[in-house]
Amino acid sequence: MENIPGEHEKALSDYARPSVTVDTAVLTVDTMFNELCVALVESPTGERALPGTFLHENETLEQAAVRALREKVGIGGVSPVQFHVFDSLNRDPRGWVISVAHIAVVPFEQLHGVRLTPVSEAGKLAFDHNDMLNKAIERLRSDYAETPDPWNLLDTFTLKELREVHEAIDPDTPLRDSFRRMMQPLVVDTGVMSSGGVGKPSRVWRKETESERIMRKYAKYERPLTSPSRSRNSARIQVDSAGTPQRSLTSETDRTSPSERNYSLEIHWRSGDVTTHEGLSRSQAALRLKQFNEEMRAAWSGMPEEQKPKVARIVSRYGDTEAERTFD
Repeated sequence: MENIPGEHEKALSDYARPSVTVDTAVLTVDTMFNELCVALVESPTGERALPGTFLHENETLEQAAVRALREKVGIGGVSPVQFHVFDSLNRDPRGWVISVAHIAVVPFEQLHGVRLTPVSEAGKLAFDHNDMLNKAIERLRSDYAETPDPWNLLDTFTLKELREVHEAIDPDTPLRDSFRRMMQPLVVDTGVMSSGGVGKPSRVWRKETESERIMRKYAKYERPLTSPSRSRNSARIQVDSAGTPQRSLTSETDRTSPSERNYSLEIHWRSGDVTTHEGLSRSQAALRLKQFNEEMRAAWSGMPEEQKPKVARIVSRYGDTEAERTFD
């Protein structure tokens, strides 16, 4: 009987190999015309396309994307992010080619001399680059839906300038007052007023740091212990420092009976502050401690020493420590 080798006995050369390319959607907001723009180049077929290149031997995908931006667009110091793989069998007329698509969102001021095209005027692009561009825009709009300028197109800004950038990216951005209520709690007042513009000066804001975001997240629920006689539907509404209503943690604990909400999560910060999340069931306190620990692991290296926590612990209503996590 003929011995047919299994897959584990085959050499890599026995398998068909597609060519691999990288293509990058370089996006920015033209602050003069308030338009979302993309960098396009001429493809080998003579059509407009996203800048890309074939993957070279001993080269990572990121290295290839960086090389393509440097050689074809003249952009340096940018780290493209992978966001999708395009592998349709007929996507490239030259043969079997898989493309790993990347996105890079760059401040307009850093693209001096780069040929930019409003995305609304991109027209027909080579290969499946229209699909790539559309998916990159979809990703960008998702990023900007609830977070102030996550790709750092702005340094400092008025809320009007911030909204203009968000609106250029997504025309469905909430109207001015709704946008202000959504974003103002997430930015930090620099104490500076805008100047040189028309009309009344406006406050200048900046994005909060990661440590400020964590402090805000874990401080906004601080409140007295829920009374056992409290109505299940009487979740208290608090107002934060920006005047924005914040629903208290009662709304998260209403599914448990008052007698079960006998635990609190205490966070002791190196600044000397203590944040207490009270009125929790034991499982809720354990989940919040786990989430807090995971966020600290991700953000620790970028946090100022004085803003780091010392210890987080679950405490019963009798003062007993049920669980504890120390941060060194």
